[in-house]
Amino acid sequence: MNNNDAIFEKARELGELIKASDVRQRSEEASKALLSDETAKGLIDSYNKLREDKMAEFTEKQPTQEEAQEVNNVLQAEFEKMAENDIIKEYLEAARSYEMVLGQMDSILKHFIVGEQENQCGEGGCATCGGCH
Repeated sequence: MNNNDAIFEKARELGELIKASDVRQRSEEASKALLSDETAKGLIDSYNKLREDKMAEFTEKQPTQEEAQEVNNVLQAEFEKMAENDIIKEYLEAARSYEMVLGQMDSILKHFIVGEQENQCGEGGCATCGGCH
């Protein structure tokens, strides 16, 4: 097996491990639950409509800083209301966890390829993570 073949084989193995991981399974299950729940879909549709309406208000003119802040506050409040729904909350948490794992893997790969690793561990450093060890 040449070097490129070994790289592709390891990439396939990594893909299979990711596919079978708990964090991906949780994300998939949360996504299915979200798509099958009419209340959650309605909340998301309502939020998206509000966001589109607010953005449409400024297609003709540049908003002032105060107007932009007001729109941001309205959208943030609506998002927080939407995120109180248990199904949406689980979806957001599961998706965030999955993205964090993918980001950590990307960082680890970069570290071993070019010798750099972005600090994604936060203030606690590597002690709060287990992915790099």
